[in-house]
Amino acid sequence: AAFTRSFIEEMGKHAAIPGVVWSINAPRTVLASPVVAGMGGSYLQILSYRKVSDPGDPEVWRGIRGSGSNGPDGCDTAEYFAGRVTVTPLRLDWTHERARELAASWQLGDR
Repeated sequence: AAFTRSFIEEMGKHAAIPGVVWSINAPRTVLASPVVAGMGGSYLQILSYRKVSDPGDPEVWRGIRGSGSNGPDGCDTAEYFAGRVTVTPLRLDWTHERARELAASWQLGDR
């Protein structure tokens, strides 16, 4: 709660940066002070999925756990696995503009 309060107070002192998404990750047990770090590695611990439902029942799939990748020293994932809350400003625009322009020219109406 203290980190969240201080982060919101700090954000309120500055103008929003267009196009920035703030990634904040907190481990279950915080062992050290928060850190601002670049993105790297992977928190994801699900390697694949397996079906666990019986035939005829609604499908239920369960994740098969594995370990994430720490990434380079000092990156958000390495710091997270070291027990630190991480703050990473991200700029996201996953739109592939040429593909979007191409798809916009398609005749996608009712046929």
